[in-house]
Amino acid sequence: MAMACTEEDLSVCEKGIKLQYRYVLNSENTNLFGSEVGRVEAYVFDGNGLYVNTYAEQGAHLTNDYVMYLPLPAGYYSVVAWAYEEDGSSYDHGTQFDPETRTFGQDLQPGVTSLEDFRLMLLHNEAASPEVRAVELDEEPRFLVSERPEALLYGLAMELTSQVNPPVHRADMTKNTSRINVIIEGLEAFGSDLPSDFPLVYLTARDGLYDYRNSIPDDARRLAYAPYVRNKVSVDRLETETTVMRLMTAANAAGPTTLTVVDIDTGMVFYETDVVEALMNLKDGSGNFPYKTQQDLDREDEFTFLIDISADTGVEVWINGWEVKQITPEL
Repeated sequence: MAMACTEEDLSVCEKGIKLQYRYVLNSENTNLFGSEVGRVEAYVFDGNGLYVNTYAEQGAHLTNDYVMYLPLPAGYYSVVAWAYEEDGSSYDHGTQFDPETRTFGQDLQPGVTSLEDFRLMLLHNEAASPEVRAVELDEEPRFLVSERPEALLYGLAMELTSQVNPPVHRADMTKNTSRINVIIEGLEAFGSDLPSDFPLVYLTARDGLYDYRNSIPDDARRLAYAPYVRNKVSVDRLETETTVMRLMTAANAAGPTTLTVVDIDTGMVFYETDVVEALMNLKDGSGNFPYKTQQDLDREDEFTFLIDISADTGVEVWINGWEVKQITPEL
């Protein structure tokens, strides 16, 4: 007996694709899609790699069991999926930057926009603000990210066939954001009447722009990430929180993600490191390397740097509780 079409399930009588999203590459090793996602968007491209349509869902029904139905004519399709902690307002979608005007193309045109040109971009300011004077330290422009980017997940499903009563395809997702906590201790050694921005903590990276492969294209800008939390919890201790985009190994990145702790008035750099390099060289209490691969970095979405700047012999650093070799400040 033929199944009847219903508003709840049109897939039994018209062609389409079904997608179920899964996010298991995390420190809990379980599917966290339902608990971490408030909105998901599916960008559909046809067999010729041309844009077709965008399908989006938002709300409490986005559980681990949620299946997205995409009504599509017969054919082969690729789906680029982006999922957000909230509503996706930290990001924009469009095409690559115009090389002459350096403007981001925001219109996706069916039958015109190609999969190769498709981009997701983290929204950022076009100029520096007073709280991050780090942009004045060198001549290369940096575009300021001063607000917390909401958590972002990426997925890709390719060569899907649209059909009546389609099977459920799975799209595994990767988190594209990491929280960097930086705790500074030893402030009291520099006096009790310190400027409010002492020391300045910021991160820089050439990222915030992703193509359909979740790779960083050549037109990505250099961004300066300012802490969205900066609490001086005592005369001796400062705590900051900064969210940056996906930490990527040298083979995948467009350049390093650099953490800098500096006295902006004197130019003394207390600590500066390539975050990924520091993580990949880090040893745990058993002498093992916990972050050896891109997958290891993707599995962890929060890293804490504890930096003691009070020692006369050098700066002492711990990452996620494991000690790093002593570092001498640059004068």
